[in-house]
Amino acid sequence: GLGVARLTVQGRTGHAGIDHDARPNALTALARALLALEALEGAREGLTVSPGGRLACDPPSVHSIPALAGCDVE
Repeated sequence: GLGVARLTVQGRTGHAGIDHDARPNALTALARALLALEALEGAREGLTVSPGGRLACDPPSVHSIPALAGCDVE
């Protein structure tokens, strides 16, 4: 079988230089979640986990802590 899921993580936005430690970074949380999902690979015979497809991050500025991040997982 095949399944596709959209994984979305929510944090709080802020300025990366000012609020760096004060806000949960959604993109960092998404990365941790994807690594945890990837660790499931092989837990059952034939199980594969492939993060990919679209990656969304909001706000998309390098100077902002993202409040929302998501991607597709197959």
